[in-house]
Order: sequence, then structure tokens, then C-alpha cells
Amino acid sequence: MENRSHALIAGLFTLALLIAAVMAGLWFGRDRVERVPLVLVAEGGVGGLLPQAAVRFRGMAVGRVDTIGFDPKNTGRILVNVQVLPTTPVTAATWARMAQQGVTGLAFIELDDDGSKPERLSSTADAPVYVPLRPGPLDEIMKRGANILAGLEKTLGQVNQVLDGDNRDAIRRTLDDVSLAARSLRQTSEQLGPVVAEIAPTMREVRKTVAQAGQAAANAGQTANDVSALTRSVKQVTDGLALPGGPLDQATRTMAELSWAASRLAGDTLPRINNLATEGARAATTVERAARAVGDSPRSVLFGNTPQPGPGEPGFPGFGANPAPRGNR
Repeated sequence: MENRSHALIAGLFTLALLIAAVMAGLWFGRDRVERVPLVLVAEGGVGGLLPQAAVRFRGMAVGRVDTIGFDPKNTGRILVNVQVLPTTPVTAATWARMAQQGVTGLAFIELDDDGSKPERLSSTADAPVYVPLRPGPLDEIMKRGANILAGLEKTLGQVNQVLDGDNRDAIRRTLDDVSLAARSLRQTSEQLGPVVAEIAPTMREVRKTVAQAGQAAANAGQTANDVSALTRSVKQVTDGLALPGGPLDQATRTMAELSWAASRLAGDTLPRINNLATEGARAATTVERAARAVGDSPRSVLFGNTPQPGPGEPGFPGFGANPAPRGNR
């Protein structure tokens, strides 16, 4: 009886210890991080999404999925309640979509924002913010699957029409023509072989000619550069000659001074020289007359000129004749 009592006490103690351990684990494992609610509105399916699934904003973990249920006000629409960190930048332009993890394939919520409305929204339990849940890539593929299948079926029908009996014969004839053309092309290539071999030396000569032409063009370019340099030098010389105080200016001034000196010489000096020459000629004539008179009558130097003879006197030349000079008696 005592053993049973000890066993019962030990069992109760073990049960109490297990309950305490579970309670302690729940207590210490409780999420104490403050979060705010968001409601994701899905017009399509949410297959693969489970409660406690991760919620990320551009790859950063910001919360988890709380509950998933139908919208009582709109039949067919699904509401996904999530809890996110208060620092999550939720705006009127925020949207969500489902994505799958690479290894496990489990679905999670990816939040994003296009930035068109940067004003942040405040979400509370009484007035949560509603965020549209867009279809994921798989949903888009599933929606377009019917159109893809219809297009594939149409393509297969057109292929069957192309490959019917008459068209198969036409395709076979076309392939035969292509084969014949290929053989003709091969024969033509074989015939062109010697021609190509003869063309090779000609091409080498052409390349040499082109190279020589290029060298000639380069030489012509150098000559043009030399002519351009000579032209610039001549221009510099002519510009230097035409500068104020330059050689042309000095030559012009010198010619002006020479012209002024010539005009002054012609207007002033030459008349004086002419007058002086006239006076010299007159003086020479006078000296000549005096010398002739002295030669004819040396006594006239001492006694003066002999008076001219009158009418009836010897030596009178007569009326109308120039009297000859006479010496003193």
C-alpha cells in the first residue's frame, strides 16, 4: 500500500514537472516583439500559404502570417491577416505577392512598394491597413496556360495542314531541287578553284598598288603641309611688312621725303642755280670783253680807252657802223 502511494506521488510529481516545463517553454518562447496588423486581400488562390509563414519586405523578414480566411463581405475574396514590425514602411503604394522558398518550396509573403505614394500609413487592430495581394509568377503562368494551350493547338493544326499529302510532295520536290542546287554549286566551286588561284597574284599586285597609292597620298599630304607652312611664312612676312613702322611704312615715308626734297629742289634750288649760272655767263662775257680790249690796246690799262674818232678823223667808221675801240694817242 505504501509502495503504491510512493508510485502515485512520483507520477503526480512527474506530471506536474512536465506541465511546468511546457508552461515555462511557452512562456520563454513567447514572441514579445510588438507588431502591427495588416490585411492582405487576395482575389485569386493562395495555395501553399500556411499560417506562421514568413512575411518579408524586399527580402527582409518583418513578420509572419497570422490567419487565412474568406472575406464575409465579398464572396470568393480571401483575407490573409499578417503581423509585421511597426518599422515596416507601409504606404498606399505597398503591395504583396506570394513567393516560394528555393529549397522547401514553402510559400511566403513578399511585400514591396513602387514609391509612387511615399506617405506612410498607420495600421491598428481596430483599423488595419488593407494591402492587395497580387498573383505570383506561378499564378500568372496558370492563368495564361489556357491561352498557351490554345495557341499550341492552333500551331499543331497549321503544321498538320502543311504536312498533308500534296504539301509533302511539294516539300520533297523542293528538297530535291535544293540538293541539285548544292551539287551544281559544288561543281561551280571546283571550276572556280583555278580562277581563284590565278586571282591571288593579281590581288597581291593590287595590294602593292594600293600601298604605293597610299604612300603617294601620304607624300602629297606632306607636300601640302609644306606648302601650307610656306604660305603661313609668306603671310607672316607680308604681315610684318605691312605693320605700322615696318619696312613698307618706312619705305613709304622715305619716298615721301624724297618727293618733298625733289619738289623743293625744283621749286627753290634749281631757279637759284639757273640765276647764278646766268650771272656767271654775264660775268664771263664782261671779262672776255675786258680781256679783248686789253689785248687790243694794252695802254688802256694805264691811260683808259681812246676816244672814238669823229667824222673826218682817221678811223671814223662812218655813220651806221659800230665804232671799233681805239687806243690812246
